[in-house]
Amino acid sequence: MGRGRFNFLCTSNKKNRITFISLTQSELSGDFKLIDKQLRHENKYDIHYILLKFEKNLWGDFKYFLNCLKQLVEIKNQVL
Repeated sequence: MGRGRFNFLCTSNKKNRITFISLTQSELSGDFKLIDKQLRHENKYDIHYILLKFEKNLWGDFKYFLNCLKQLVEIKNQVL
């Protein structure tokens, strides 16, 4: 499985819930880190994180697949 940079931000149909998702990083960086900082500063949002970095081997690919299924459930509940 070829994996490039994959990060995004979702807002939810649940009031004030925001989820940051990444399959390539275990922590936020760049613009997402700045957005997170501002949202936490406003203290009005229920912020969730799905941030994982996988190893490039068979076990890592399997965990990647399972995490994609988990993210589908999370994304299904999102407005954006």
